[in-house]
Amino acid sequence: MSQVSQVKCLHLPLRGAALLLPAAVVQEIVPQVAVQPMESQAPWHGGWMSLRGQRVLTLSMEALLDLEPSMPSLQQRVAVIHDIDNAQLLALRLFALPRIRSIGAADLLQSSTQTCQWGQWVSCADQRTLIPDLIAISALVRDLS
Repeated sequence: MSQVSQVKCLHLPLRGAALLLPAAVVQEIVPQVAVQPMESQAPWHGGWMSLRGQRVLTLSMEALLDLEPSMPSLQQRVAVIHDIDNAQLLALRLFALPRIRSIGAADLLQSSTQTCQWGQWVSCADQRTLIPDLIAISALVRDLS
């Protein structure tokens, strides 16, 4: 059996940082759309958006990670990802257009890492990048569906 030497990932820009997710987790990238707000929501809960008739929870990873919020722009996108624990979709608001990257173990072993509640911080493309703990994020949103 051959070992996988690289994984296709999406480098998803936030303001002041980025996310790195395996491409298989990301269903699609869509333009920023109108979001229905939710009363008494947590700061990271961006409301609900409609995607092909399905209600999708929107998360602000910037708020979750205590980063400066993005100002609206034409380049903003939403990454629609599979919530691996709850069999639903989640929408992550992005600061700009994502990039595809092939990441190997050496790319991450050479970078300095730091663990936080929501994943592992690494350096990727000279940018502070979070490899999110999708199970922890899934547990956070479980009660909101």
